[in-house]
Amino acid sequence: MPRKIRPSVPSSSLQSVTNAAGAVDHKYNSGIWHIHEVTERLKDGDWKIPLIATGGNQSKIVPGNGFVYHTFTSSGTFVVSGGSGVAEIVVVAGGGGGGPYQSGGGGGGGVAHATDITLSSGSYPIVVGAGGSTPASVPNPAPSGGPGVNSTGLGVTALGGGRGGARAVPNQSAMAGGSGGGAGAQHSAPLVAPGTQPGQSNPPGTTNYGSAGGRMAGSGGGGGGGGAAAVGGNGSSGVNGAGGAGVTLPGYTSAFIGLPSLPDTGVYGGGGGAGDPPAPDGAGGNGGGGLGNGSAGDANKGGGGGGGTSDAPGGSTGGNGGSGIVIIRYPTGVL
Repeated sequence: MPRKIRPSVPSSSLQSVTNAAGAVDHKYNSGIWHIHEVTERLKDGDWKIPLIATGGNQSKIVPGNGFVYHTFTSSGTFVVSGGSGVAEIVVVAGGGGGGPYQSGGGGGGGVAHATDITLSSGSYPIVVGAGGSTPASVPNPAPSGGPGVNSTGLGVTALGGGRGGARAVPNQSAMAGGSGGGAGAQHSAPLVAPGTQPGQSNPPGTTNYGSAGGRMAGSGGGGGGGGAAAVGGNGSSGVNGAGGAGVTLPGYTSAFIGLPSLPDTGVYGGGGGAGDPPAPDGAGGNGGGGLGNGSAGDANKGGGGGGGTSDAPGGSTGGNGGSGIVIIRYPTGVL
C-alpha cells in the first residue's frame, strides 16, 4: 500500500487538483495525499519546497495574509536553511538630522521595495542604517546635523537622508540624500537638495522612493526635508516648510511586521519640518518626520529630524534622524 502524508493546509483549499491531462490522479482523499502524487506535483513544478529561514528582531511572523515576515530593526543576518523561492524586501535608510537652528528639516531615508528576489540556501547580511546625529548644544555658528546612514539587504540599497541646512552659515547648506534635506532660513547657498534614491541602481523589480528638500525664502522660514513620496514644503515669510510625506506600503503595516506600536502604520521615510521662529514649527511628514522644533525622526521609520529653532539660550538644536528598517517577506508554503 502506498505511503501517505498529510498536507499542512485545510482540506477546503485542496479540493480541485485533478490533472487536466489525466496523466496522474490527484484526487484528494479524506485529508491524505499518496506519496507518488506529491512526487509528481513537485516534479511538474506545481509545488515548491517552501523557504525555511530565520533572522530578524521579529522572526517568522505569520499574520494570516499569505506571507511570512522577518523584520530587522538592527543589523543582523537572514539565513535560508532550506527550500528556494522568490521574496520581497523593503529597505529603509536612516533619516537625516535636522539643521542646528533657524533651519531646514532633515530628509527622510530613501526607501527601496524589491518584489522579485530569488533566494536559495545561504546567509545574507542585513545592515540597518542609523539616523543622522545632531549636536547636543547650540554654539554659534552651530555645527550641522549629519546625514542618515544607508541600509542594505539581499543586494538592495537604500540611501541615507540628507541633513537639513542651517541659517546663513557658510558650508552648512542642506545636503542631498535618499531624500534631500530642507534649506536653512535666509541661506544664500543652493536652494534645493535633491533626492538621490530614485537614481540608485538596484535589482530588477525594485521601486526606489525619494524626493528633494524644500526651498527657503530669502527673508523667511526654512524648507522641510524631502519625504520618500513627496518633496519638502517650501519656506516663505512667516512660514516654515513641512516635511514631505513618506511612502505608504500597505503590505508592510505595523501589525504585519510584528511592531504594533510603530506609528504611522505602513508609511516610511517622512521628512522633518523646518524650524525658524517666530513662524510656527513646520510639521513633520507622515512616515516618521520630526516636528520643526528639534524633534527627532521616528526610529525604524527613517524619519528626518526636525529643524532647530534658535541659537539663543533656550533654543533647540536640530533633531536626530530616525533609524531605518529592513523587512523581508515571502509566501507561506505548503506541501
